[in-house]
Amino acid sequence: MIEVGCCDWKNIKPKSVIGYSWKSSYSSSLQVYASIFNVVELKSSITKFPMYSTASRWFKEATSINETFEFVINVSGIFGPDGKPHLNNGDIAKLKYFAKHLKAKKLLFQTPSLFEYNVENLEYIRSLLSKINGYQNIWEPKGTWLTKGFKDLMLLCIEENIVLCTDPFKIILKADQPFNYYRLNGFGKIMTYNYKFSKSELKILKSKIPKNMHDTYIMFNNTYMCEDAMAFKEM
Repeated sequence: MIEVGCCDWKNIKPKSVIGYSWKSSYSSSLQVYASIFNVVELKSSITKFPMYSTASRWFKEATSINETFEFVINVSGIFGPDGKPHLNNGDIAKLKYFAKHLKAKKLLFQTPSLFEYNVENLEYIRSLLSKINGYQNIWEPKGTWLTKGFKDLMLLCIEENIVLCTDPFKIILKADQPFNYYRLNGFGKIMTYNYKFSKSELKILKSKIPKNMHDTYIMFNNTYMCEDAMAFKEM
């Protein structure tokens, strides 16, 4: 199974996708999005969790259109000046309650290049993610983790049942994971995200994804994420 989605739904254009009469069938852009895709990565959770009532409303809106719709929570805006992600017990309790309202089972953690590969940080991540049980944790590291630390990174993911997230144009994983989770930011020269994938690039992407592997998530995170995700789905 390959699931295609976006890192947020808010740049979808209902008029372009459905037509000017879209409001006669849908109450929100989220419902339009859920009519096309089965999964979304929730960026709104990066810096501050929305109100629980908002989360409940989102869940009801999406699942009324698509009963299998899935929210993946991005909980990455939690860094200290050392680049380490910080979550205290109160933060974890809020996260779990927020996830409960969305019936979310997958959590994405991202760490910046500043949080570089070393033994101390390896054990720090192990300790942090072990506190957040009951979910499938996904980790997208940057920097030296993907070069000199790759062997230890993969060992940690296997030992702690962490799904490693990568850019499929850079790394295609062949390790045994519960599922694969890929994020595409683009190749913008000034801002990486300010990018639209060409048809040929999407064809290359499709050829890179092994068809006989585990379930795979392809999540677009560029400026034209919805357009590119829809074009990829149609291939």
